[in-house]
Amino acid sequence: MFPRPKLQKQVVITQTQEDYLHTILRHVRGYLVVLDVEGVIIDVIETWLPITAIPKEKQIGVPLWQVGWWDGLPREQEQIKGEIARAAKGHSIRGSTRYHTVEGEERCNSYIFNPIIDEQGMVTQIVHQAFDITEHKRKEEELRHIFEMSLDIISVIDMEGRYIQVNPAFEKLLGYKPEDVIGRDSLDYVHPDDIKIKRTEIKRLRCGEAIHAAENRYRTKDGTYRWIAWSARPNLDEGVIYIVARNIDEQKAQEQLRDTFLSMASHELRTPLTGISTSLQMMRKRLKLLTPEEPEKLIETTDRLQKNLERAEQQVTAECRIINDIVDANRIARGQLAINPLPLDLICIVRQVIGDAQITNPERCFELTFPAEPYIPVIVDAMRISQVLDNILANAIKYSPDDQPVKINVEVNAKHVKVAVHDEGPGLTPEEQKRIWERFYQVPGRRIQGGPGGSMGLGLGLYICQTIISLHSGEIGVKSEPGQGSTFYFILPLNQM
Repeated sequence: MFPRPKLQKQVVITQTQEDYLHTILRHVRGYLVVLDVEGVIIDVIETWLPITAIPKEKQIGVPLWQVGWWDGLPREQEQIKGEIARAAKGHSIRGSTRYHTVEGEERCNSYIFNPIIDEQGMVTQIVHQAFDITEHKRKEEELRHIFEMSLDIISVIDMEGRYIQVNPAFEKLLGYKPEDVIGRDSLDYVHPDDIKIKRTEIKRLRCGEAIHAAENRYRTKDGTYRWIAWSARPNLDEGVIYIVARNIDEQKAQEQLRDTFLSMASHELRTPLTGISTSLQMMRKRLKLLTPEEPEKLIETTDRLQKNLERAEQQVTAECRIINDIVDANRIARGQLAINPLPLDLICIVRQVIGDAQITNPERCFELTFPAEPYIPVIVDAMRISQVLDNILANAIKYSPDDQPVKINVEVNAKHVKVAVHDEGPGLTPEEQKRIWERFYQVPGRRIQGGPGGSMGLGLGLYICQTIISLHSGEIGVKSEPGQGSTFYFILPLNQM
């Protein structure tokens, strides 16, 4: 009498547990079925996702790969059959594949095949679960495109600093293919002077701290070094560090130019002021010594004062030239250097510039050669063309001996006029001839040989001259050989009106 109610209670409990289990499984986010070892569906858990739109009765008794999810996808069908065969041998399987919805839309899913093994070690059934990962795949594909198309370096390293993955920009900027660096320590490519800092930064990343805008030099495949700015964020759960980096060589070059400019400017601006100050101090001392009773001494002192004034005036001119060069270079950088061209006679402009140079350098010999034409018509900005010729003349005077003449030659043809200035200075190498037009460039080892004294300048003069001539639709250049002097020239179009 008593065992029966106990049996009934046991059955009720088992049924309750089964209902409870099915209730939970119906809320699984995916497709859940039970297969026999041949891959035939023997049970379908009714989950809430649209993927189960095929009625349960049309799935039971059908091989999984024939249900309809892979219609028109023969390769995927073979893949599923193969996975089931492996699971039937006791292996747990994970993978992903394409499938078709009942509406015919192609999507992606990930799946699991878990074998159920009895006490004798035999596989009796296989539980198959699938999850739709289409959106995840789309986002993954978008990230892959960003990874591959990025102009910046994107890389992944492990917590020991070894490369796991690099994008194509890595090879483009540093020259290394992925197979060259995967598994290698990232410190192997860092400049020796930067390794200590980089080690400290990696330690911070291992502790979970993000790094922003760090800078290191990295060795390229050809052995040179490039400046790289990078930011990194660790993922401690995955044990990886994500890095985004970009080349900043140009920025560093600009910083170097800025530092060089500030150094040169402070020196070059200070030099004329020192000369002016010295001249004024000497004049003040000599004025105190003047007495009307000593006319001869008065004349001598006046001559000296005149020379001091001339020297001070020259220093002021040099100061003004430096300041004007800085202003013009800034205008060129912003594309704001303007000219005011008018119909003029180039011979008059050349004569005026040579005359001013002769006054400043009374002991210097200038040999001037003009064509037979008394008038050379051009449309130019007189001030700017004078600036070009004055700069070329000033260089010829500074960098050639005082006892050597500076030769100025003007030639004209049917369409153009050419003004050339030749000096007997040290000359220029082919490489120097290319670089003298660069902003802030100064020929190494060059020293002042002639003229009333002055400074080396900021390396802006020829850079500005090139821009001025270009704005006049002209041409500027140099012909030179080391030890044979230099001939600087510019060519302007004639006014054909």
